[in-house]
Parts: sequence; C-alpha cells; structure tokens
Amino acid sequence: MFILNFIGTLFLSLAFVISYIYLYYLKNGKIVLGRIFAIEKYARSDQSNANQNSGMLYRPIYEFQHSSGLTRFSGGGSSKINLRIGQQVEILVLNQGPEYSMAKTNTAFIFSFVFSIIGLISLTISWHYLQEWYLRLIPLVIIFSIFVFFFFKNKKYFLLFLDALIKNNNIVSEDNLNNREIYFTQNDFEKAYNRDLKSYAKSLLVLNVFFISFFLFLYNQIENYKIQNILNYISEKNWISLIKYFNDPILLASFIIFLMSSVLVLSSIPFLRPYK
Repeated sequence: MFILNFIGTLFLSLAFVISYIYLYYLKNGKIVLGRIFAIEKYARSDQSNANQNSGMLYRPIYEFQHSSGLTRFSGGGSSKINLRIGQQVEILVLNQGPEYSMAKTNTAFIFSFVFSIIGLISLTISWHYLQEWYLRLIPLVIIFSIFVFFFFKNKKYFLLFLDALIKNNNIVSEDNLNNREIYFTQNDFEKAYNRDLKSYAKSLLVLNVFFISFFLFLYNQIENYKIQNILNYISEKNWISLIKYFNDPILLASFIIFLMSSVLVLSSIPFLRPYK
C-alpha cells in the first residue's frame, strides 16, 4: 500500500505541474491567431521493443506568425483527431519567443483531471490501509525534498529546469517536414485515415472481445459480493460504508478493473467510425 500511496502522490504532482504550465500561459501569454497547417501520422513505438509499433497516431501541426517569422509546432497525438486542416486556432505565446508557445485547448485540463482522479483513488485506497499519518505523508515529503535539494544545490540549473517545463520542444522546421508522413490537405488526410481504419478496426475488435470477456468474468466475481449492496451505497452517497465494504483487496481490485474495462470498451466505439 505504500507503493500505491507513492503512485497517488506522483499522479497528483503531475496534475499540479500540468495545470500550472497551462495557467501560466493563460496568465502571461498573449493570444495569437494561428491555423492547423497539416496533420501528421506517426507510429507509436512499443516501449518494450523499440522496433515494434503498437499503433498509429495523428497529431496536428500548428502554424502562427510571429515577429521573428513563421513558427510551426506539433501538438499531442491521438488515435482520433477532430481538427481540420486550415482550421483557425488560438495560440498562446509568451514574451520569451515563439518557442514558448502552445495551443489554447482543453487538453491540459483533461490530462490534469484524469491524473487527479487516478491520484485521489490511489491515495484513498492506500490511506485506508495506512493508519499512521506519517506513512501517508512520506511520498509527499520525498518529492518536496528533491525539489528543495536541487534548488539550493544549484539554483541556476533549477531555474533552467523550470524554463524547460514551459518551453515548447516540438517546434517543426522546414527540414523536419520532409522526414515525416504529413498530410497538407483535408481530402488526402481523410482518405488515408479511412484506409488505415480498416486494419485498425481488426485489432480493436480483438481488444474489445478481450475486454468484454474480462468484463463478464469480473461481473460474476462482483455478483458474489452482492453488487446490489455496492450500488445502494453509491446511490445513498454513503461513502464511508462503501470504503469499509471494500476491505477485501480482491473485491477492490476486481471492481476497479471492472470499471476500467467497461470504460475502455465504450470509449473505443467512436474510433470505429469513418472520418467525417
């Protein structure tokens, strides 16, 4: 449970950093009107095998005009992209230069929200088993001590680290455009996306069959623990009784995986539709 406590603290810290960066841009940056210059397709590499690809992702390449010239940078990747080439977007730019820029989207808040939920769930579970208050605070003290240590050891490098957090490292040059699979027109992108969707749907179908099977198996496991009691606690907002009901680690793990598998199945359905 101590490891789960550390994971929860780490996710909450990441949520804080992501929110801080976006809020910093909102407060100190100026809004510049830009556009979607192109959409790039790239392979998501499997971390266990650098030569193996585990899927295809798409990311927009933003373009905006700065006093120092035309600047382009790539955004975050996704299996499904709703932006269109040529679409106008708002870009947040800091006074330090065009490389300190980011698109004004809700992506940062979404990631921050997801990380916060994961962190809070992890801390709730771990704190239920860690009764001593000092054990609960150890991960927070460790992370805070690391920042304080590096700040006082070398303030210059610490400030460079903070600068690197807000700096955009995805600037795209003209030379880089020739080495990537990029679509410059919406028509070409839609044709390629719908063509790739056929092979992607096959792997997604296998994944859904696995999760549905896992879903049914875990549902039967939870049924043994009288799932109606769990639903009653949730409907009555009796969270204390609900937490006490999950004293059994097997029940707790089954219920979490049960929810995750159902969410993954439902969230994958939109990816099977052709691009429109």
